[in-house]
Amino acid sequence: MTQLLEKIKSNGFKIELDGDNFIVTPDEKLTDQQRLFLKLNQEQIMTELLLTTVYNPNGVPIQIQARDAQHQAWLIRANQRGQR
Repeated sequence: MTQLLEKIKSNGFKIELDGDNFIVTPDEKLTDQQRLFLKLNQEQIMTELLLTTVYNPNGVPIQIQARDAQHQAWLIRANQRGQR
């Protein structure tokens, strides 16, 4: 997990992709300062959320940056460990 995601999760929030954006829950517990943090760091948060672990033909995990949520889902389906 990367730095911004760790910071968000360590504060008791869950964060996940929702199409071309992300959802933080429970959103009713976000303070104005936390909302501003999310807004100011939206691009980096999306980059971190789209970092995807796939496996090379030898089963070694590698990190790939997905373009969007649909691409990430495809990468995960196409590169599951143990399929080979």
